[in-house]
Amino acid sequence: MNGEALYLNFSVNAVAVTSDSKQVISASDDKTIKVWSIKTGA
Repeated sequence: MNGEALYLNFSVNAVAVTSDSKQVISASDDKTIKVWSIKTGA
C-alpha cells in the first residue's frame, strides 16, 4: 500500500484473510466491506 488511510472516519470491525492468502476483507462502521489484494494493496 502507498501509505494512504484505509478508513478516515470509521473503525474497522472485522478483518479476514482468504484461504489462499491472496486477499484481505475488511468491514467498517460505515457498513462497507472492502476486499484488498495482499500483493498489490489495491
